[in-house]
Amino acid sequence: MCIRDSFDTASFWTKWLNDIKDSQKPNGDVPVVSPLHWRNPYDAMPCWKSTYPLFVWYVYWYYDDKRVLEEHYDGVKKLVDFLSTLAEDHIISCGLGDHMEPQANGISSARPKHTPVALTSTAYYYYDVWILSRIAEILGKTDDAKYYSGLAKSIKDAFNKKFFDESTNQYATGSQTSNALPLYFGMVPEGRKEAVVKNLVKDIMEKHNGHLSTGIIGTNALEQALPEYGRADVMYVIATQTTYPSWGYSISKGATTIWECFEGGNCSLNMKMFGSTEVFFYKYLAGIRPTSPGYKEISIKPCVVADLEWVDASIKTVRGTVSSSWRRKNNSLILKVTIPVNCRAEVSVPKIGLENVTVKESGKIVWKDGKYVGGIEGIDGGRESTEYVTFDVGSGTYTFELSGTRTR
Repeated sequence: MCIRDSFDTASFWTKWLNDIKDSQKPNGDVPVVSPLHWRNPYDAMPCWKSTYPLFVWYVYWYYDDKRVLEEHYDGVKKLVDFLSTLAEDHIISCGLGDHMEPQANGISSARPKHTPVALTSTAYYYYDVWILSRIAEILGKTDDAKYYSGLAKSIKDAFNKKFFDESTNQYATGSQTSNALPLYFGMVPEGRKEAVVKNLVKDIMEKHNGHLSTGIIGTNALEQALPEYGRADVMYVIATQTTYPSWGYSISKGATTIWECFEGGNCSLNMKMFGSTEVFFYKYLAGIRPTSPGYKEISIKPCVVADLEWVDASIKTVRGTVSSSWRRKNNSLILKVTIPVNCRAEVSVPKIGLENVTVKESGKIVWKDGKYVGGIEGIDGGRESTEYVTFDVGSGTYTFELSGTRTR
């Protein structure tokens, strides 16, 4: 699998965020489409309005430019305060919900039939408030940071009180979106996460035969929650399906673009909504993610799944190209990474189920007999966990080769 990202979109997102800001009402409400071009753009759709704080945060996180936080702080704060007026006891019940939720009859529903609208609207309300609290902290707005951090906690508590069943470890109806979204946003109480993940996986693999049953909101959450909690294998099963509902099914129906619904027909045939699956490719299969703004600090931690033999990916970041390429064969795996100048990374080499592993970098031993072996320029240390051997590295290109014995 080869995936490449060569698009510098900072200017595009900056301009678009200004469009949203320009169309914001005095009461803080923002439209669901910007620039304004249709009749009722200010519909009560909290998840869609959340685009504003989400993209302010993401532009900062991926480009390390605090100016976007400063320029849009007041606008994001006004939106969050507006959303608070829609909440009753911290629960927002209005919204479109998990749009284009696939149904058993092969037709997607514009409004969800299996996931409560209040669950998705309130979850995004929580995330918006959490983002605002983080921005306030970064900008030194101490009082706001304290207030919105407390509000986020109150929303989370109210969300769990209303939707979480402690006797079954299910959220609301137990739909995939109902469980995936609180996992993705970090809303699940401590000690309950593993059980919620287990319920989610059971629904996917047993009730839906390895298929998703999520609309656009739940699909993005599913694609990130599963690998984040150690079940990238299940997400890979979903991503490689060819029967309804799946991306492979759309391709079998003639899709050459991302459709608004998997079956096509009476919906947009060129829409980004289900394109969030790329997150799974880059962030988890290739394992590339920033751990500080602008990729100054990076984690390379690939997920090696099922019959996938190789991945080759690169991202052009604000600090230079980051790449991760791995290939496995029998009892070995080769991982080649590139880290830009003035950046640092934790590079985790998958053990692919092997024991007594040895790791070489460009032919020189860097890990053996459970210990880090020093002396290689750019590598400062190493450690081993159940599934990975992880190295602390500086900028440069490294080729790690892991080998070992298979005992299971």
